Amino acid sequence: SSKYSSEITTCEQPVFIKGKNAPIFDCEKLLPIEKVLDGVCQIDSADLILEIPVAKDACTNEEILGVPTRKSGKDMTEPFSVGADTIIWTFSSKYSSEITTCEQPVFIKYKGTPAISCDTLNEIIDTTDECNIEATEIVNVPSAELPCGLGSVNGVGARKSGKALTDPFEIGNDTIVWKFFH
Repeated sequence: SSKYSSEITTCEQPVFIKGKNAPIFDCEKLLPIEKVLDGVCQIDSADLILEIPVAKDACTNEEILGVPTRKSGKDMTEPFSVGADTIIWTFSSKYSSEITTCEQPVFIKYKGTPAISCDTLNEIIDTTDECNIEATEIVNVPSAELPCGLGSVNGVGARKSGKALTDPFEIGNDTIVWKFFH
């Protein structure tokens, strides 16, 4: 008030202080997510069942829910296909100018075997002037298709005779047993 007026003007000036301390969360708590699919090549994101991690504000101790994004750039609502991706959890507090990010690996595996028709492995018959023939001259490593468009894998061969696959083949019979891993 002044000597010429009895009215008072009141003004409020908001004050909001932000800290530079990032939200507190131990990234080691985020264990890798692993799912094995049987007969399908992707899982709906809702079926992945993510536990939302909670951090604490460094000054106020207020709980901060993690916000997920995918390193692959896909939306969190899109299915997770067979393969690997990473969820990046971001913790952001209104009381801090800093953020905390943590990565959580996601591995989606397919339960199944590589596809190959053993009928395509023709008997190897060869003639040599020597008593043996080099493996590199007669052995072609076959491949099998992986499920879900993941490409192919080469077979790993072993000889029933116990000799190394790369050893020369002697006159007579032997058999190569091919195994395909993924």
